[in-house]
Amino acid sequence: MFEWQVPAQFNFARDVIDVLAKNEPQRAGLVFIDAQRKRSVSTFREISQASQRFAAALRDLGLAKGDRVIVLLPKIPGWLFTMLALDRLGAVVVPCSEQLRAKDLLFRANHSEARAIVAHASNAAEVDAMRGDAKTLERFAVLGGERQDWVALEPLVTGATPFEGVPTLPSDLAYIVYTSGTTKDPKGVVHDHAYTFAKRMQAAFWLDAKSSDLVWCTAGTGWAKSLWNVLLGPWSCGSTIVLHEAAFVPEERMDLLRELEVTVLCQAPTEYRLEAKLDRLGERW
Repeated sequence: MFEWQVPAQFNFARDVIDVLAKNEPQRAGLVFIDAQRKRSVSTFREISQASQRFAAALRDLGLAKGDRVIVLLPKIPGWLFTMLALDRLGAVVVPCSEQLRAKDLLFRANHSEARAIVAHASNAAEVDAMRGDAKTLERFAVLGGERQDWVALEPLVTGATPFEGVPTLPSDLAYIVYTSGTTKDPKGVVHDHAYTFAKRMQAAFWLDAKSSDLVWCTAGTGWAKSLWNVLLGPWSCGSTIVLHEAAFVPEERMDLLRELEVTVLCQAPTEYRLEAKLDRLGERW
């Protein structure tokens, strides 16, 4: 009978990202394209160090192992660094889509008993609209600017001493991911740190991701698919990943695929359909 060979202790940030940073410090781990189509590249060492500084900043805000933390961020490097930082702390991440409105966020905050939220300045207003009714929220950290009654995270990160994090067991909780709620209230699906280890198998056998690949999964940050194929899976296989901040435009997507020389692509069916309808599609590849 097949059994998972899960380590006695496992932490994705420490046992995957930090190991890549040690073994291949100068190799690209992330290619980021911002909304203006400006490209930047981060090495695995830079990703490791940035996430350790984020971990120190969030720890200094009072977050600790077991705390539920809502993450409401767009597709920017700060989302990745925040997710890795909370992994280092052993906190339980509640990823949320930017499309959620105040009532949706309130449900998730109260249901998960979230203690803190990390949001972007662009969507903090939705949080402010519900924060008075959130029973357990105590800490509010903002990226991408400043906002009244929020703690600006970037200045804290800049001056932080890197923090590798705390040990986590495979059975420790890592995420609470909410379903879409099509049959009533959304359900909070819990995932432990063994799940973060297992995602390497999914990426290896479904994506066929390798260390030589450039993997682009276009899923939004609030969806489980972004955990599988942006954050956890490809990096577990040593792949470089793509993160694109801007909204989906079929023509631009095809141009970027060609320019970046992406080797593994994971998209929603709707995106494939819209791309297939483009005139002279073959000339874009």
